[in-house]
Amino acid sequence: MASEADEWLQLLSQHPIFLEPPLLQPSTAKSENRASIRRERLVVQGTDLFVAIGNEVRRIDLKACKDAFAESEIRRLGAQNGASKQEAIRSVPWVRLGCEALTFDICKLIVSSNKKLLAAIGTHDVAVVVIPARSAVVGRDRRSGAFDSARFDSDSDENSNNDKNAVGFSTETKKGRWIDCRSMSVGDTSLTTGLRIVDAMWHAMSTTCSHLVVLHANGMLRMYDVSESVDEPEQTASVFGTGFSATRAVSLTMGSAIASGWTRVTAYIATSDGAIYALCPLIPRRCSIERSWLASLHETASLDVREWQAEEYETSEAIYSPPELVEARAATSWLSKVIAHIGDGGAERVFLTLPKELLRSPAAQGPFLMQPAPAPIKDADLDTESDDESGDECDDASAALRLETPGGLGFIVVAYSDAHLD
Repeated sequence: MASEADEWLQLLSQHPIFLEPPLLQPSTAKSENRASIRRERLVVQGTDLFVAIGNEVRRIDLKACKDAFAESEIRRLGAQNGASKQEAIRSVPWVRLGCEALTFDICKLIVSSNKKLLAAIGTHDVAVVVIPARSAVVGRDRRSGAFDSARFDSDSDENSNNDKNAVGFSTETKKGRWIDCRSMSVGDTSLTTGLRIVDAMWHAMSTTCSHLVVLHANGMLRMYDVSESVDEPEQTASVFGTGFSATRAVSLTMGSAIASGWTRVTAYIATSDGAIYALCPLIPRRCSIERSWLASLHETASLDVREWQAEEYETSEAIYSPPELVEARAATSWLSKVIAHIGDGGAERVFLTLPKELLRSPAAQGPFLMQPAPAPIKDADLDTESDDESGDECDDASAALRLETPGGLGFIVVAYSDAHLD
C-alpha cells in the first residue's frame, strides 16, 4: 500500500503547474525535435520544484504542497467538512517565470551550484535564467522574497483565486502567478545556428558558479562564463578534431570539485557507438583549487616523465618519444606554470584567475573502449526503439554519468537506447 507521502506526490502530478498549457503556443514558439537530447525537465532546489512546460519555466513550493496535504488529512480525521487531498494540493499557488529569452521548447533544466542560475537547454538554443530570491527569515522577521510578490496573469485570475471554500482552499483551478525574471540567450547564433545541442553542465570548479559547458552533436564543446559574456565562449574544444566522424556526441559528464587526480578538470564525452573521449584540462579561467592537489599532480607527472624517458631513443633522422612521455611532459609544463602563477605560501585553497596562455584548448584523448567488451544482451522481451528511416532497432548510446565511491574510485556509466547499461 502506498504511503501518504507517495499519495500526495501522485496528486501533485495532477497539479495545474503540469497541466496548464504555456502562454506562448507552439505555433509561435520555435518547433524543436527533442529526439537529440534527453529530457530532464524537473529540477529541485531546496523546497522549490522547477518544471519546464513547453517554453515556460514554472515553480512551486513543495513544502506548501506537503502542508496543504497534511491540513486536509487533519480535517478529515477531525470529521470536518473540507477539501479533498487532491483539491488541497491543487490549491497551492504556483508561479510562471517570465523570461524573454525562453522562445524554444525546453528539454533540460540544470541549476548552478550556488542555486542562483538556471540553465534551460533546447535542441538548438540555450538560455540562462536568474532565479528570483526566496523569502527569508531573519530572527523573528520574515523578509519578503520575489516569489511572494508575484502577480497574477490578470485581474480575472486574481478574482477567481479569491473564491475559496469554507476551509480556505481555492475552489477554482489556479492559473499561476507571474514574475519577471532576468534571462539571457547563450551563444552567438551566427556560429551555432543549425548545430544540435546534446548536453550541458555547470563546471564544478568555477568560483563564480557561472561557467556553463555546452556540447554539440558534432563534438564541439564550448564553455561560457555567463557572468562575463553570453556570446563569446571562454574556451572551445573539439572531440573529433577537424576530420569527419561517422559517429556523433550524445552526452557529457565531468568530475566533482573534490574528485581525485585530473578527473575534476576532465570532460568525458560519450558517442553514439558507446566510445568515451576525454578533454583535459578543461578548467574555468576563474577557478578554485588546492595547492596540495596541484602538488600531487605535478609529482605524478614528473614520475611519469622519468619512467617513460627510458623508452625514448634517437635515430639519425629524429628523436622518437613515446606518446605517454609527450603527454607527461606537457602535463608537467602546464602544472609548473600554474604553480608559478600562484606563488609560494598562503592558504591551502586558492582563488585565482588564470592567464589566457594557460587556457589552451584541450586535445581530445580516446576513444576509450571497454576491455574486454561487454557481452551483448539478447532478450526477446527487451524493449527497443526503431529508427524511423530504416526500421532497424536503435541501440545507440544515449547518456553518460560519472560516479565515485567514498574511497575515490571512479566509474563511468553509459546508458543505451535499448535500456542496458555499460
